[in-house]
Amino acid sequence: MTAEKANPRASKASGYIPSLDGWRALAVLAVISVHDTVHRAGPVSTAVLNREGHRGVNLFFAISGILICSRLLEEERRFGKISLRRFYIRRVCRIQPAAMLYLAVVGIMALMHRLPLTLGAFLSAALYFRNYYPFHGGINNATEFTNHFWSLSMEEHFYLLFPMFLVLCVKRRAVILAVIAALLAVWNAIVSGTPALQFGPVLVWRTDVSLNEILIPALIAILLSTPSIQQSAIRWIHPWSALVLAVALSVFAKFHVPALSVVAGILVYPLLLLGTMLHPQSYLTRFLELAPLRFIGRISFSLYLWQQLLFTGTYTGPPPLGVLAAFPLNFITVFALATLTYYFVEKPMIRLGHQLAPPASPGRSDIEKVS
Repeated sequence: MTAEKANPRASKASGYIPSLDGWRALAVLAVISVHDTVHRAGPVSTAVLNREGHRGVNLFFAISGILICSRLLEEERRFGKISLRRFYIRRVCRIQPAAMLYLAVVGIMALMHRLPLTLGAFLSAALYFRNYYPFHGGINNATEFTNHFWSLSMEEHFYLLFPMFLVLCVKRRAVILAVIAALLAVWNAIVSGTPALQFGPVLVWRTDVSLNEILIPALIAILLSTPSIQQSAIRWIHPWSALVLAVALSVFAKFHVPALSVVAGILVYPLLLLGTMLHPQSYLTRFLELAPLRFIGRISFSLYLWQQLLFTGTYTGPPPLGVLAAFPLNFITVFALATLTYYFVEKPMIRLGHQLAPPASPGRSDIEKVS
């Protein structure tokens, strides 16, 4: 599924789909709401967001699965093959600079005794196995400020392995990937019922347990590369039908229907994305393409990194940044840090990655423009 086929309003030169930045904005705001305190104004409160905002990570996973797979398939379609070297160069330039900057700041603050941080929590984040460390024992104050690297670790594992799968498996990809997803689901059930296999900080953080949340969206992208399936998807998958499924997900969770909840939880996010990608004229798509949401989506990666310092979640010690972690300064500070990181670290390094390893769809024109 090429970007311009998925969304006719996407630039054919760039493949950029504006609504995905809107989804990124909603995802990162949802994650922040989990780590934030509950705010109340009369009968209105953010309690629901505080309770359900963790689903923003699932949305990020769905975006990664669909977008990365679609762009790799587009590269193969245009050039006849997928270059692993170019892909990994772009990923390193996209992810590592901002992530390493955050870890450097946290490491320096730990050395200055501004926050607790174990060497294991630091190294496991830097080397992207944070979703398995500590292998025995849960999260605590000394792991708090790298906890969010669990999701980055799982995405990095996907980025490492999935392109290799596409290169090695040229035929029957959808069938093979569906078999792998089914085996992972069986393994998930085995692990869930076997205490001896339940190591790691949080079970659902582990790649071997939760990779299907990225893998199944990638499978959907492979299926949609077939024109007949894509036409059926355009006919049947609409933004509002996906929202109905999202409501069903909440109902399943409330009434404890585990199997249905798991299925809906994996499918609802890619269906929401596809509903807006395939129907760019819908009201929901236009809402997601509003300039403020697109801006937040552009800086969402840096927001995700820095929010861990400003919205301290389960941390029980004094806030490392003091008064800056209090409302509303925490919002002002996290947006300031994220904006600076995006313009002075992310954007130049993304541009460098695209210069070293030009992709089939370069992305937004503001990234490609040499200033």
